[in-house]
Amino acid sequence: MSDRFGLTVFALLVLAARALPAQDELRVLQARRAQLMARVDSLALVVRAQENAARDSNLRIVVHDGAAFMRTTVALEGVGRDALKAATRQARLVLADDTDSLATDLQLSVREYSSDYRVDRRFLGLGGYSLAATPAKFAGAMLAVRFAAVDYSGTTLDWPVARANLTAGIVAAFERAASTRLPAALDGWLNHRVPLRADAAEFWTSLYRALATSSAAVTRRCVGGNLAACRLALAIDSMPTDRLAAWHDESDWQGLAVSAGDPLNRTALYQRMSIDEREQCTKLAKRDACLRMLSLLPPDALRIPVPEVGRAALFHMALERGGPGAFRRLSAGAAPSVAGMLGAAAGESADSLVSAWQRRVMAGRPQSPLPDTTFFLASTVCIVVCGAWAARGKPWT
Repeated sequence: MSDRFGLTVFALLVLAARALPAQDELRVLQARRAQLMARVDSLALVVRAQENAARDSNLRIVVHDGAAFMRTTVALEGVGRDALKAATRQARLVLADDTDSLATDLQLSVREYSSDYRVDRRFLGLGGYSLAATPAKFAGAMLAVRFAAVDYSGTTLDWPVARANLTAGIVAAFERAASTRLPAALDGWLNHRVPLRADAAEFWTSLYRALATSSAAVTRRCVGGNLAACRLALAIDSMPTDRLAAWHDESDWQGLAVSAGDPLNRTALYQRMSIDEREQCTKLAKRDACLRMLSLLPPDALRIPVPEVGRAALFHMALERGGPGAFRRLSAGAAPSVAGMLGAAAGESADSLVSAWQRRVMAGRPQSPLPDTTFFLASTVCIVVCGAWAARGKPWT
């Protein structure tokens, strides 16, 4: 028995002795692999830097407009210069002298890119797909934006580059840059951009329709003439603790239960209520079921009733009425609320500013489809002539 035990111990010792070198080799291999991966990563950084340098070597042209500048290529020099001028002109309408101070920290570049081959993916029925590379040349351009050492996502432009599209991309860069000058409360209220683009011709009519048909009762009361409802719908004083009670009537609940929030917001709702329970609200409009559904959504699922474009219009109006220095007063952020900041920029009370915005929205109400005076007169003449002819008792033909 002792011999067997000794042999077993001896065998185990032999196996352990053999395993130790194997473990050492494994550790060496792992260390070597880590060194190689670090080397690969460093080489990838070098390659990326060389590629960027090669691309930037084509950006030999610098176009200017005041303090604003943009690096570009020879092929894009003309459209780049025109677009930069148009964009800075639009920015100055809102930001005035602050445009140049922003431009000093804003680095813009636009370059063309091309592809020499196109891959065609053709369906061959039961045979599956075939891939074929055919010589082709598709070109576009990329607008890169960097502000205060932070890179923003680039804007891809179709080829040939249209001045309007490049201008819109540069204006968007100014909007993002300008938002960094705003107090945090106002920046969040504007969704982290200072609106600089001019309103379309039908803007106020579209805004009226959106507010008049909104799922929030408070906006419908606003366009009905209630000034306090407008302030509440704009959320310029503070965010209400109970958003559902502040912004919505019970008649809104069924629609909100279906549409409020995003898929992530609605996860808890789907997990805690069955389809039959949800349909008590969504199909039968049962009050208690709707209230329970809405209680399962997080507070931020109910967003500010006046959409971002409507808030941007109030912001524009404050700067227009405030004149020179309005944006600087706004960015000073001395007031504790958005209402106070906008009032300071406009140089008037928040009530006066919101009242002007409300009147402008209500003036955008679509005209009645009833016939106008010209149509009425023409119809009357036609009826009189036809009646006189019929009174003669003669056939029409």
